[in-house]
Amino acid sequence: MPSRGADIYTYIATRQQTQAHYNLETNYRSSTKLVDGVNQLFSQHSNPFISDEIPYDQVNTPPTSAHKRLTEANTDPSALRIKLLAEDSELGLNKATARQILAADAASEIKRLLTESQQGLCTINNKGNTEGEPLIAKHIAVLVRDRNEAAVMKAELSARKIGAVFLSRDSVFNTLEAREMALLLYALATPKDERAIRAALATELVGYSALQIHQFNQDEEQRQQVLNQFIHWHELWLTRGVMPALLNFASETQLIHRYLSQAEQIKSEHINDINDSDKAANSKGSGERRLTDFRHLAELLQQKATELDGSSALINWYEQQLISTQSGDEQQLRLESEQNLVQIVTIHKSKGLEYPVCFVPFISLARNNSRRPSPMLYHQNEQLVWDIDATDEGWELLKQETLAEDLRLLYVALTRPIYVCYLYIANQSRKLKAGISSQLHETGIGYLLGIVDKHTEFNLIKAQVDKIATIDAISVSQITDTIDTSALTSTDNNDVHLSAKALTRKPSLGWRVGSYSGLVKHLPHERVAPGADDEDFSDELLQLQLQDDELLEPQLDRFSFERGANAGSFMHLVLELFDFTQADTELAGALQKAMKQYGFDETLWFEPLSLWYQHILATPLAKHQSIHHDSDAINLMQLPSKQTSVEMEFYLPISTLQAQQLNHILQQHGYVAGLDFDTLQGMLKGFIDLTFEHQ
Repeated sequence: MPSRGADIYTYIATRQQTQAHYNLETNYRSSTKLVDGVNQLFSQHSNPFISDEIPYDQVNTPPTSAHKRLTEANTDPSALRIKLLAEDSELGLNKATARQILAADAASEIKRLLTESQQGLCTINNKGNTEGEPLIAKHIAVLVRDRNEAAVMKAELSARKIGAVFLSRDSVFNTLEAREMALLLYALATPKDERAIRAALATELVGYSALQIHQFNQDEEQRQQVLNQFIHWHELWLTRGVMPALLNFASETQLIHRYLSQAEQIKSEHINDINDSDKAANSKGSGERRLTDFRHLAELLQQKATELDGSSALINWYEQQLISTQSGDEQQLRLESEQNLVQIVTIHKSKGLEYPVCFVPFISLARNNSRRPSPMLYHQNEQLVWDIDATDEGWELLKQETLAEDLRLLYVALTRPIYVCYLYIANQSRKLKAGISSQLHETGIGYLLGIVDKHTEFNLIKAQVDKIATIDAISVSQITDTIDTSALTSTDNNDVHLSAKALTRKPSLGWRVGSYSGLVKHLPHERVAPGADDEDFSDELLQLQLQDDELLEPQLDRFSFERGANAGSFMHLVLELFDFTQADTELAGALQKAMKQYGFDETLWFEPLSLWYQHILATPLAKHQSIHHDSDAINLMQLPSKQTSVEMEFYLPISTLQAQQLNHILQQHGYVAGLDFDTLQGMLKGFIDLTFEHQ
């Protein structure tokens, strides 16, 4: 067999160009009985790898391998343990059902082994005359082909309270967390872009519900709090780096708690909804898995940030990683835990590794070959063919090449264990009027058993398996309808009483940065909207109503324009998009852009808003000045962009600010009080809508 990571056709071409061929004929990893069992299986076929260039040579073992064995409560000398799953006589056996039953039986057998180990009855032995080592969870590996199979297996183990971890060569960029991280990075890089922030809020990373996003759109206080958060994380990114910003984000949004609690909910749900097409991949991993991916992405970003200049370059690099099909070792998914867990490993990932006990539960389930790909890629005479027409001949060659790959994967899987390997064979099939239609002949194990067509019932499979089970290294059993679903008894001591440490130090007033929103957060919403009472138009509105009660449609002007946070944000945005001194040429474009962003009908509101903004630009800013009489009145249209600063941030030093004292001062000057906030010591932060320089 070719070495780990090698291309099979490159290996074949190299072999053809060399005269002397050398084989590694001794297996120093596995027990003698396990090697004998694998030899027995692969020697049943004259061409086990469907290639004359890859012959199967009998493998030997050193004398010490004869002492390698798994000791159990009931003595079982076999090392290759074949378990058969029959089809239903009336319904057949679809892939989803077979996968579920196979996973359940494998989990039940793992639970049995671990239970016996807890009782001191199951050990692994390297030498015949010494006491063995207790079998523990991390000694056991379940070999799968993809994350779909891994998800089913992990769910069955979790149902039995057996911890497991999934290993694969997948890139961390091929995860839900990676895609959502991109949206979060956009928002952190541009904390005043409300569209970017809304997109980030909709991700599971941030965890906002539809109602919370609606409140962000409508509630000015809520909006300001969220904006302040993103500005804070943006500043952390600039001053300390992207990873500290992301870790602070995770802490403040309770990411750990949310992910772990979601994982507990997923564990309680049944997994039968995974369909037969393998396209229902479980994109949401366990809580630990997702948290590991989040931190892994943060570390990759921090590492790359040292090589790039600015957030834009970093985000551009990140976008390229999301669409790239290549991934380095540093991008491969990491272990979510280093604890004593059953290892669920893809067969590709397991190459070159070894495990004391292996389960191979899904290798007999056929791939989906119902649809012919177009175009097709396959090899013919060691040459890669791109079959644009998807010919019948090419389709047969492609299926043959896929079968050969399955055989090589099967060999890799069966040579990973040291002591025992559980090999499951299911008759995946459909029941038709003409009889059973099996797909076992499409798999590598079916090929080795001599299953050549779809007219294969369970009795034929059993007979073919019995032909190879003529040595004590191989045992055969059938999966029954009564699979043990009980949980593994925990041996951890959970009777220890835990309590929080008693607080002995005196509470102190910590220095912090406060904001206007923080001071008024406990007031009713109608009393905290910034600028809500700047102008009172009640008299004007009353006059408009009295002027013409017979108007069928309201007049479109500033008095009938939408009110609320959305309208306020729109009005602010327009003023930020153009140079006040160039209003004749730039105002129209600014209005159109802002109206499109905030969803206002341009055909209805463009003219009224244009007139309104012209009045705003011409209105004197100084008190007691008139637009008609003061030629030197200061107004916005006199201020070029270079003499203005929009949303300028400020900090006011605060020695001590108490709610009760501030309420007393407000009442003395005739204002409604009622503020309720924690005493502030530090700085009061705010933003000035417009700061300008005149003359």
